[in-house]
Amino acid sequence: MHSAVFLDEKTVIIRPAILWSDTRTSEQCKKIYTLSGGLDQLIHSSG
Repeated sequence: MHSAVFLDEKTVIIRPAILWSDTRTSEQCKKIYTLSGGLDQLIHSSG
C-alpha cells in the first residue's frame, strides 16, 4: 500500500496518515450500498 506521510524539517511525522484501505466507514458504505439497490443501481445512479 502507498500513502503520503508528511514530515517536518526534523523528519518527525506531523500527523498520522489515513491509508486508502481505511475501514472506519465500512458500516456507512454498507448502508449506501443497500439503500441504493445494490451495485448495478449504485453505478447507474452515480455515473
